[in-house]
Amino acid sequence: MSHNPLVERLMAWDRGAPLASTETLPFARVPDAERLVLAFVRMGGEASPWGVAIGRPDAPPRCLTVPDPRNRDAHAAFVIDFASEVLAHVGHPLHLGDEVKGGALGERPFPAQALRARQLWVPGATHLEMLHLLDFRYTLAATGDEARLKTLRAFGRACGWLFRESTRPGQVRVHDATARLRACFTFPAEPARQAHLGYLLGWMGDGSGAAREARAHLAERQSVGVTLSPAFERDTLEALLRAFHDAPDAASRDTAAKAIHTALAPQLTARWELTVQAIRALDADPRAQNPQLGPVLDLGVEECQWQYWHHEARGVRADLTPEEKRALGSHPETDFAPVRAAARYFQHLHAYEVTSNELVHGDRVLLERSLDGGDGFTGEVTAVGRENNARSGPVRWTVRCPADESLRLREESKVCLVGSRKRAGAIVSVETHDNTRTVVVELTDGITKTAAPGLPDAIDPAWVGRSVTFLDRGAVGISQRKAMFVRSADGPGAWLTHAAPLPEPSPAGLVRPDLVEIVKGLQ
Repeated sequence: MSHNPLVERLMAWDRGAPLASTETLPFARVPDAERLVLAFVRMGGEASPWGVAIGRPDAPPRCLTVPDPRNRDAHAAFVIDFASEVLAHVGHPLHLGDEVKGGALGERPFPAQALRARQLWVPGATHLEMLHLLDFRYTLAATGDEARLKTLRAFGRACGWLFRESTRPGQVRVHDATARLRACFTFPAEPARQAHLGYLLGWMGDGSGAAREARAHLAERQSVGVTLSPAFERDTLEALLRAFHDAPDAASRDTAAKAIHTALAPQLTARWELTVQAIRALDADPRAQNPQLGPVLDLGVEECQWQYWHHEARGVRADLTPEEKRALGSHPETDFAPVRAAARYFQHLHAYEVTSNELVHGDRVLLERSLDGGDGFTGEVTAVGRENNARSGPVRWTVRCPADESLRLREESKVCLVGSRKRAGAIVSVETHDNTRTVVVELTDGITKTAAPGLPDAIDPAWVGRSVTFLDRGAVGISQRKAMFVRSADGPGAWLTHAAPLPEPSPAGLVRPDLVEIVKGLQ
């Protein structure tokens, strides 16, 4: 299959159906008990959500609405109604069930296994942005009942962490259903139209190409973002809102609020159900999940522990002062610390390196893309031995491959054997004669059967004549070390990350003690 996006879309159009864009799925399939689906709606002129549909994909959702989100108390009550469900799913220490046992409050162990497979699904990118807005609105909430404020602030911090986690490369905890479908399939449509979840789902399923296209165009007419369609607002909501605000008494206002809820519930349910359809489509896909997902999941658990759980667990301790608790977590607007921003940049770079370097070993299509980019080579082993016929030490493989294939690697480039990342070394020489390229690789790691289970020893002559593929080993770990070094106040960039420049001194003004004479002179 071609790896040019335009060519792939043309091939999908010719077939009349989406094409699988990878050999495996780049995320884990988990039970419905580990999934939570969220969908929001709001009016075009408002920022805060008017309603939310929330629930596991194997049961009907709960639809909650607020008739006037500008009313702080009403909106807070609306949020409180589903905040505990979000906090329990994300793993807040005060909202976990039997997953964590033992230890005093604030000192319980991190429930790595309980939170490892948790997934949050939303219909699209605008619903992720709503998490950021809720972070802004409630993380710094300062007025109201203190018990309620604790829940609202915890909810705001959870939304903020979920939003930030959704931006980390390779993360598998917060899922934009639309983006997941685009990553797993090539759709026969221009990229701009692929931002609509219903449109993508219309192309999937049974039917001819013409039937799929008609179904997609029909689904495209319905709004799937957080903003309601102008026609619905004009024809349905305006009269209901007018009745709510003009209600002469509490009973009439409650009746109008129920009418607004009745009107918004189908909008919420439609968005929520589209997300569940996307989950079911991915569950039904015959492709298996990438077998090399382990390190990616491990990194996600580590991020959950240190970017969320650690702060929340300390925040519930009674021995910390309010000032110390205020420093926990992240501000919704900025981190106020250049060193933290620099460290997070390198952590995101590390996440990208881990994801790209691990998943390529479990997916043939990803491997082909790397080879097309010159990041590796495939050839036949023609010789196996050690330098100067030594009894121990590194093993050298001579690999013969076609010279017309692109190769970005050079001498001393670090490489590893596809299918066994632990069997790795460096290129000793690259020579080209006519149409043949000869590459000598010196293997220093994973050369025994114990270090590379399922494979013969690297020195075994049985390797001669076998076809092997080597890839750029990647610099996994360097960015993580940089994230640690950038926190040091003694590094070469400490003047930038650990200190702010002193303000320019104000010019010394003239000191005049005779103030009365000055005023008289101005008259």
